[in-house]
Amino acid sequence: DICRQLQRQSTTSRESLAKIMAAIAPQSIGLPENSSNIVFVGPCGSGKSSMLAKLATEFVFHRKQKVTLQTLDNFRPGAEEEITNLTEILDLVVETNGHKSKPRPISHHLIDTTGVVLGDHSGRELLESELSSIHNRFTVLVLALTTGWTNIRHYIEFARPLGIDAVALTQLDATDSCGTVLNLAVGDYPPLLCLSDSRLPNAVIYDFNVEVCLDKLIGGESVE
Repeated sequence: DICRQLQRQSTTSRESLAKIMAAIAPQSIGLPENSSNIVFVGPCGSGKSSMLAKLATEFVFHRKQKVTLQTLDNFRPGAEEEITNLTEILDLVVETNGHKSKPRPISHHLIDTTGVVLGDHSGRELLESELSSIHNRFTVLVLALTTGWTNIRHYIEFARPLGIDAVALTQLDATDSCGTVLNLAVGDYPPLLCLSDSRLPNAVIYDFNVEVCLDKLIGGESVE
């Protein structure tokens, strides 16, 4: 469909391709504006804990909102300590020059979870049961782009029973990852929440942008 639309253009250019892609791809979904329980799910090693840390920092630093943190990960060593350390760090950064800034009365509870392997139905059902008691839930599926498109597609379908509201992608700098991003953007999948170049906690997160993906996917100025 994209190729047919390009063929109908009088001239083939990066701008015309970006315009077609922008019309097909849905807008990124934003973070919840009202108080909510934001849950991070996904496979082991996808960057769930790092994404939680990045979004917690976004709420505290930029939105001046209060966050509380929790982990349901009873499998990975150090998961509880990681959440405790992050809580202490965020409490410190709220203080500025000895005066505490007053966050808005919006509070988000961010929850990390145990990674579930693709095809582990018992693990998914256990997590589904744990999440069923969490009300006002916004569930983020975190996926690493080092995984091939076929496995990512299969995992999204596998994770649908968890009630996925949005997808967050890490390691955008991985080879050939942007084709996957565009596949997600134009397909019948949960909307993209944000992307990050790396799984590292200090990596920047940003909204989905067609131009950025085209730059990484195509490389040059010509699309002929």
